[in-house]
Amino acid sequence: MKSENIHMLGICGSGMTPLAILLKNKGSSVNGCDKNLNENALLLESEGIRTIKGHSPDHLKGIDKVVYSRAVDLKCEEIQKAQSMSLPMFSRGEALRDSLENTRLTGVAGTHGKTTTVSMLVHILRENGVGVLGITGGAPFGWESGLCWSEKKTAVCELDESDRTFLLFSPKLGVITSIEADHIGKFYSGEEEILEAFRKFEENSEKCIIHVCDKMTAKAAKEKKAKTVTLGETMGCDLKYSFRENSVLLFGQEIKLKMPGKHNLQNAAVAVAAAEEMGVRPKKSAESLLSFKGIKRRMEVVYKFEDSVLISDYAHHPTELRFSLNALKSSGKKITAVFQPHLFSRTKDFHESFADALSAADELILLPIYPAREKPIPGVTSELIIDDLRKSGKSAYMAETIDQMLKILSGLKPRGIIALLGAGDIDMSKDEVIKILKEDK
Repeated sequence: MKSENIHMLGICGSGMTPLAILLKNKGSSVNGCDKNLNENALLLESEGIRTIKGHSPDHLKGIDKVVYSRAVDLKCEEIQKAQSMSLPMFSRGEALRDSLENTRLTGVAGTHGKTTTVSMLVHILRENGVGVLGITGGAPFGWESGLCWSEKKTAVCELDESDRTFLLFSPKLGVITSIEADHIGKFYSGEEEILEAFRKFEENSEKCIIHVCDKMTAKAAKEKKAKTVTLGETMGCDLKYSFRENSVLLFGQEIKLKMPGKHNLQNAAVAVAAAEEMGVRPKKSAESLLSFKGIKRRMEVVYKFEDSVLISDYAHHPTELRFSLNALKSSGKKITAVFQPHLFSRTKDFHESFADALSAADELILLPIYPAREKPIPGVTSELIIDDLRKSGKSAYMAETIDQMLKILSGLKPRGIIALLGAGDIDMSKDEVIKILKEDK
């Protein structure tokens, strides 16, 4: 995009904030608004990007282009006004594609593992002297946001399958971390359509790596293109890794991390395989990952004192919850989990799987569903998960508000690991939870 006055709707979203900074760094004047402002608003303001709470047609004065998040209701008055003014309008994916037009792009897509894999890969490249522009939906420690800025032509970017915008890109190297059913309804009719979209992404990529780790990636691997390399633990993969007690072996190289969890070792294996395709030897990649500090809200240790550890984690799909809770269980400590379901449609589709994954916690508190971009679905609430838990002999507390959750948590006097789980605003309660843990000492 040329230097223009750009207004961004939904600017505080995890994918929009790094894009806003990228557009500003490329020379455009950027401002934006969001229904609710969060800590990303402070970051944007520090970058000289004005953020406004709420939507209004008044925000469009002097604007050349509009970029909008898929989380924004396209029927809102501000969008309608922009259309009536014939302002050029771009989705986040379209704006990102245009911003990366002249780069050598490695695009990472998948249901799980995108953020961690991108962050690890960028870390490896930079540690080995490769200038790289990195964009991801999380905030790796050492980055100011989800943007690792560089004017170099090499880029590593997390691409979003949820709204099919990953199909806008034609990466030099495409990476598929996993494929599972999610986002069914608005953009996908079912598993076969999801799989077909990833096949198209593979086709769009000059070369592709498929991480074979679930039934859908296994199916994609069987029908892979000649230019595609498969990576996995199973026999038949082009690149095979194996697990040790606290490491993973790939290319004959032992890879270790400071982050817990088998799933993070898998992400590391994918990052090392991608780095090898980009010219970094596996031994150098493994050495680099020893200094990788992790990502905010990905098994992030927020508070630690004596026998209490507060963890904040973005897990919002049953598989992600299972990964995270299994990693925490390996510590042998009692787990008190607070889970905020994300999206009505996801809860409707997976409430039984959520209950199964959450049953690993010793104590469990559920919050109401965080709606994000969705409107309520009749009969779909967090109680669906609690009902499924009861059927299997488990129990959970239902908190209707954050304040009620804090009261329940205070009454439990938790010790061991306390985990705040979910992709909504659950993380914003961490300071209050820390107060409770300090008071109980």
